[in-house]
Amino acid sequence: MSMVSFSHRPAEEFLAQQSTTSNRYLFGALLLVVLLSPLPFGSAEIWAWGSLAIVTAGLLAAWAILVATARIDVAVPFAKVRVPALLFGIVVLWTLIQTAPFTPQSWHHPIWAESAKALGLPYTGRISLDPDETMSALARLLWYAAIFWLALQIGRDRSSARVSVSLITWTGLAYATYGLVVKLTGGESVLWVKKFIYHTDVTSTFINKNSYAAFAGISLVCATALLVDRVLAIPRQEVVKAGKFAAIVNALIARSWFLILTWMVVLTAIILSNSRAGLVSCVIGLIAFIVTLSFSKAVPSRLGRWFGLVMVLGIAGFFAFGGETVDKRFAFVVEQSKSRIAIYETTLEMVKDSPLLGMGLGTYPQVFQLYRKSDRDHQVPARRAHNTYLENAAELGIPATLCLVLAVGGLCLMCLSGVRHRRSDVVIPAIGVAVTVLLGLHSFIDFSLQIPAVAATYVFIMGLGCAQSWSTRRRRMDRAD
Repeated sequence: MSMVSFSHRPAEEFLAQQSTTSNRYLFGALLLVVLLSPLPFGSAEIWAWGSLAIVTAGLLAAWAILVATARIDVAVPFAKVRVPALLFGIVVLWTLIQTAPFTPQSWHHPIWAESAKALGLPYTGRISLDPDETMSALARLLWYAAIFWLALQIGRDRSSARVSVSLITWTGLAYATYGLVVKLTGGESVLWVKKFIYHTDVTSTFINKNSYAAFAGISLVCATALLVDRVLAIPRQEVVKAGKFAAIVNALIARSWFLILTWMVVLTAIILSNSRAGLVSCVIGLIAFIVTLSFSKAVPSRLGRWFGLVMVLGIAGFFAFGGETVDKRFAFVVEQSKSRIAIYETTLEMVKDSPLLGMGLGTYPQVFQLYRKSDRDHQVPARRAHNTYLENAAELGIPATLCLVLAVGGLCLMCLSGVRHRRSDVVIPAIGVAVTVLLGLHSFIDFSLQIPAVAATYVFIMGLGCAQSWSTRRRRMDRAD
């Protein structure tokens, strides 16, 4: 018996080493995809997100091959996320049906019949008004799903998850610094392209200031989580010797000054983006993070109150520092909301015309032209509804939109459950909850989640958060046996 175990041990150690090495390569490549996604204008152009999607598809294929050849294990079984996955699968299936030619003609938009008659061509209608755009939008959805799945598997390793949160924080600092340098030097360009909008606002490598503010909010939440994690790691003897308040101050200032600086720089960039929706969403996201941690057994309630107070003071101070232009932006809310309301009303007309079937994922700009009116509030063609939920309802139909929202909500509930029941690394699933609140709220009045870099970063964090939502005790016991 001992000879058998002795002869197998080198093989087991070799396989474990190979598995660790393979995961590291996959982890590094996936992390590079996510961290670079904001660089080319938020990956809004098809050449940018398409290239990253191809790389991600290759990583997913490599992961599948490694699993099939027993080089690595499936860290998180599919059953753990089967309900959100099923809901997402319904959305994918319905999107494919929207592009299929075999659907009943009564399901198709009348413009298909009118076009065929005007051009003298055979009728070949679809539910989607632009099948090519629908397939392009579906490709983005599948890219996000691939990032989530890989992050879910690789993020099960505690060190990988923690390194990921740190790197998201530091790259957020880098993007914020770039945006502030451009503004302070009087530059009016994004990378090599001259700005055609938001000339005096911080947009970093994004074209749209609101999208950048939402992205920066993610790194702000991550920086806050790292600060909380530093405090939670204070040895008990230090707390007893120096006192709770002194120990917290020492951890935050003496040991974490660079994190505090990062927090200040990123928050300054958000304020100077002059995105009122981005700023409010970020503040509520931070509040959601602290509230979420209050459900954890591993975080003392007093600590949550201290951090809440520090954040309120910090935000108030920076709002006073850079908030003059924000105040001016808030003064234009009523005037600007008129055009937004007009877009919402037009989008609701689209939803009413096809509440169950939708008009094709990714076709909103084309469909809007059919509904666009000639009044003052519709002078500029709308490429986005500035409400992701309304836009999805117009494109996918209400049932599929509900499936998509419930799928994301299910993942958020997993993270919340992890915060509630785990006793270590609770900040990682708490980040998932906070970022979901931040982006979910922002999506009511803008389209941050429709920017590939924001969506890719979000699903990556949700993969980490869900992966760290289950206890690792059983896995350690299995390894010991």
